[in-house]
Order: sequence, then C-alpha cells, then structure tokens
Amino acid sequence: MPPQGLPPPPPPHNNPSNPPGQPPTEAEWQINNKINLNHIPSWDGRGESIIDYISEMSSYAILGDKMNIGIGKIAPLKWTGSARAWWDAIPILDRRFYGQNWDSLLVALQWYYMNDTWTQQRDQEFQEMKFRQKDHHNEQPVEFLQRRIRYHSFLHPTETDGPTAIARVLRTQPPEWGVTLNPHTSPTFFELLNTARKYQAILESSWVTGEAVRKASSSASYTGSARRRSFRRRRDANLAEAGEVEEFSETTDSGEEREVLFTTKKAKGDSKKSLKKRMEWPHGKSINGYEFRRDDSVESAPPPKGNCYICTSPKHVFRDCPHHGRFSLLREANLIDLDVDPAEEDAANQEYLASLQQSNSSSAYESVGSPSEEIRIALEVETDVHGPATATETDLPRN
Repeated sequence: MPPQGLPPPPPPHNNPSNPPGQPPTEAEWQINNKINLNHIPSWDGRGESIIDYISEMSSYAILGDKMNIGIGKIAPLKWTGSARAWWDAIPILDRRFYGQNWDSLLVALQWYYMNDTWTQQRDQEFQEMKFRQKDHHNEQPVEFLQRRIRYHSFLHPTETDGPTAIARVLRTQPPEWGVTLNPHTSPTFFELLNTARKYQAILESSWVTGEAVRKASSSASYTGSARRRSFRRRRDANLAEAGEVEEFSETTDSGEEREVLFTTKKAKGDSKKSLKKRMEWPHGKSINGYEFRRDDSVESAPPPKGNCYICTSPKHVFRDCPHHGRFSLLREANLIDLDVDPAEEDAANQEYLASLQQSNSSSAYESVGSPSEEIRIALEVETDVHGPATATETDLPRN
C-alpha cells in the first residue's frame, strides 16, 4: 500500500514497445519524406542555365524510384517561356511517354536542347572560364572548381574522376595555384575540393598578388613599347637629316660620317637583339629554367599515336599534359616563341579533337554530338594567336 496522502501511480501506457512495469519510452523522431512543390526548381528554357537545372533536378530524382517518377511528371508544370512552349507543342502521346519519369524526360531535354550547337557553346565557355570572371566577381576558389567540375561532368561524362579529369578542370586555374592544386597532390575531385577548401585563404591571396604583378607587367610592357616607338621615330628623323647633310654637303667631316654609320649599325644590332629566340617543342627538356619532365600520371582516351610534345609521355596528347597550363602561360607571356611546323601543330590539335569525339560518342549523352569545325578553328586560333605579355618570369612556378 502506498503511503497515505500521495497520488496513485499513473496507469501503464498502452505501448507495445513499453512492457508493463517498465518506464515509458519517447516516440522516435523521423524526417518527413515529402518535398514541397515550391522547392522544385523552375526553368525558362535558356540553354546556358540547363546545366544547373538538370543538376538540381537530378539531386531529387536519385532519392528513390517514387521521387524519380514524381519529378518527371511535375517538372514540366514548373517550366516557363520557351521551355513551356516547346512542351505544349509536343503531341500528347510523346508528353505521356517522356513525362513518365525523370530519366525519360532527361532524354527529351538532351535531344532538343543539348545538341551540337549547345555542346560547342558550353565547351567554349569551359575553355575560357577564369577565376572571378564577369558575373563571378566574389566567387571563392572552391566555387570556381565546382563550376568547372559541373561543366566537365556534362562535356566529358565518361571521365567522372581521376588525374585526366583533374588536369582538364585545372587547366584554366590561376598559374600561382599550380603548386597547391594539381593531379599529383589531389588525384580525385573529393581530395581536390578538400585541398581547395583547406588552403582557400592562401589561394585567394596568391591570386590577388599575381593579378597585381600581371597588371604591372602589362603596363610596363605597354610603356616600354611606346618609348621604343618614340625613340625609333626620333632616330629615323636624325638619320634622315644626317643623310641629307651627307648628300648635299661635300665638306662633311669624316667624324660625323662615322657617327652616323655607328648609329645606324647600333640600331640594326639592337633590332636583332630584340628578336626572341625561337624554340621547338620542349620534348621533356628544360626551357629558360622551366622543366617539362616526363609525367605519365594523366592518360588520354584513346591513347595518342605518338609521344606528348611537351613531356614525351606516350600516355596522353599534349593538351592533356599536366605541364600544358604552365607551358601555355609561358607562350602567352612571350617567354617561349615556338618555331614548329604548322602542320605538326594542326595534327596535334586534330588528335585532341579525336579524343573528344570518342569520349562524347561513347557517353550517355550520345545524342549531344561531338566538337565540330568551330572547335577546331578555335584550337588553331588559340595555338597561333598570342596576345601581349600577361605575366612575368617571377610569376611562374618552377619545378
């Protein structure tokens, strides 16, 4: 009997998991596995935004079979603009077929939007992508890499990871990042993003310093060029005047003649000295103190017909070479002036295009197509045309 004056004990809970005589257990928390329709992204049919749209929709579709079906049926209801107009113009039977799940709807989007023209435009954007370019002024190093990886997953879907994919993603990174971010220290995307996150402050600081040096170098190059042009105009005027004096005066002092001849010869000598030494491909050798040793860490698909022109590796074409980014920077900075056969360089570009074509043709995006003549022309322009110096020798990382 309980002591008098105390309330009676509570009745036992009717809970199967709570045996009689045991303390009651609390109900377990669980996540609501329903997604609000407002969270499903909309899309207006713009080709430049389809990568972000598909990436976000796919993150929902992989949650399960029911979600995959639901996403495929509801996605067109969130479309606007040209996307909705295209969907409404499709016959009802086709809409039922492609709208039965997200996988089927993705095929329709690939056929209509991700065609050859779209692939060429996205590939050009990928090749020209720079850190903190227009519309990305405040991005962090990790965000830049994520942007590159997202494009790479669509343009090279068969190469989801590995040194070759890493090298391709890092091809347009700031040159001062090469020591920290490279296929050797980060052979997977997971490790690459972790490294970029860990050294984010250092990467950003080195980029700011590098940009300041490049701008100063460009300004100094322009000023020096202007001064040289001004000097040449004054020199030519002086030489012309001296020539007139020599022609119309028979009493010209021999010392003055020697001075004019000395000035002319010196000008010619300076002109010859200003010409840069033209070089052939590195072929694994050092150029101006920069080493291009053989590196087999990256493998091209398919394997190249010969060795890499930069490091002599038989496993990749020269555009997939780990040294390609630094080598291109040296050329653009006019620190290397190649003297190569145009046919040889064109053959190298054609081999690189062939590897892209095979990669695209064997992927899940087979309907998208492969790079065409426009990309070939772009590669030739990139190879043959080099602008003013954008970096100094001190900027470039050495092995």
